[in-house]
Amino acid sequence: MAALLMACGGVSEGESANWLVFDTPAAGSLQVRDVRQYMGQEHCDWTTVTFLELTEHGTKRQYVRDPEARIRTGPLPEPLQTLSSLPEAAVWTGWHRKTAELWLAADASAAFVGRGDEWERWPQTPYEVGCD
Repeated sequence: MAALLMACGGVSEGESANWLVFDTPAAGSLQVRDVRQYMGQEHCDWTTVTFLELTEHGTKRQYVRDPEARIRTGPLPEPLQTLSSLPEAAVWTGWHRKTAELWLAADASAAFVGRGDEWERWPQTPYEVGCD
């Protein structure tokens, strides 16, 4: 899992990670137009938290990787999960970063980040999470 975490993380506080598109999603799939990944703020003790914001047809969705349950501003739908395979119903977004691919649950309730037999399920936040 260390290689996956390096592919997903590796950005400093407030810095965005680069996601590169290399394939056009199939017709009818989720058409993600913009991807932004950034780390949580140090002054909120969120340095182990990674946020992923996706924009699809003008709608912004936020997903969170919070392995140490640092976010305490409200309930997250579920904790981070590690998986050995991508769920069959996952939808390819066309985006990748280093050795990680970005897929979404068919209902967009979670993002799947990984490749091969190393995947993480990042839940969608029920509200926009931010640090004051």
